[in-house]
Amino acid sequence: MEIPFRSPRVTAPAPFIICISPQFVAEQWQIFVAHAHIAHYFGGHLHLYITSMLESYFNLVKEYEKLGYVTADFWMRYKFPNSTLDSPEPNSNVEWRNQAGAHTDCLLQYKEVASFISFVDLDDVLVPRGFDSYFDEFSNLFYFHPNILTFQYPKREIMLHNKPNIQNINLVEQFSHSWFGTYEDTGKIVARPVDLDSMWIHRSFYVPDKKFRVVDHNFLLHMQRPVDTNGQDPITYEMRSFQIYKHLKLNESVLEPVQRELEALLNSTHFKEVAAKLPTHAYYFPIMFRCYFEKYYKSLDNTCPNGEGCLIPQRSDFPCIHSDADYKSGPSMNPITFHFHENARWSKDIGCYT
Repeated sequence: MEIPFRSPRVTAPAPFIICISPQFVAEQWQIFVAHAHIAHYFGGHLHLYITSMLESYFNLVKEYEKLGYVTADFWMRYKFPNSTLDSPEPNSNVEWRNQAGAHTDCLLQYKEVASFISFVDLDDVLVPRGFDSYFDEFSNLFYFHPNILTFQYPKREIMLHNKPNIQNINLVEQFSHSWFGTYEDTGKIVARPVDLDSMWIHRSFYVPDKKFRVVDHNFLLHMQRPVDTNGQDPITYEMRSFQIYKHLKLNESVLEPVQRELEALLNSTHFKEVAAKLPTHAYYFPIMFRCYFEKYYKSLDNTCPNGEGCLIPQRSDFPCIHSDADYKSGPSMNPITFHFHENARWSKDIGCYT
């Protein structure tokens, strides 16, 4: 059969492409705004995969896409065009919603046109330290370590308070303080895309350890569990410990121009109208966090880790945009039958699902 390959990109919107793990039942628009502005100011571009997202949030993302801050891309659930009751459920056997597949797809899209590339979650944001741009920081790393192919930036959680409306967001206040988690988490990598052919979540397994290096001068700011807009912590279990680490604090002058860029954007009447429809508090975030915690981090469940089986209540006041397509199957073959999709599109009729 003829396999419908997608052609790679011939240009890149920025020298540094930030591949974002697939978003599902996404509602944390405050984190997106912060990441989009910081990345854009320092010379990066977000490539955002979306399975499902609150409609008001999705409309905000599309406004940023028009401005060149982000590329919104489809990420599909696996479906068979003619499934039966005894058909296997492929999504239950996909690790973490196939993050590795999304990262590899992003890598192959930009492999020949981007200078640098990273593979992160939306709540992992990098601010250059000691350099004016991502390009300068990464160029310095590869210059002084010519035998290294991938640099892993560790993650450290930063205390974060969400704001109910976009006019109240202050990036200097949000990131230029000294409250951090007491330990570092496994990080994410930065690489030159020409050096890689595939990706996993935290690294490429085709890069040997001797060509892999953990960065010690900087780290990813992990915005994992923001305090909700009512001042309450939406995650009241497995609480993280925070302490004041003055040596980790970002200089306020670094983020002041980023804040001015955000404020200039908020002067647009149309942008204000789109932002006015955003949710003012978290609803789905604590539901999904608890499901993942109970299924995989707390229990001894040895099934494939993903969002299948999570109870996700549907609400008419929180409509979602969901990726959709025409699903096709090739002829039955042994040992592999090829399934694919065509005519990818955004749908308002599916709901909020993983």
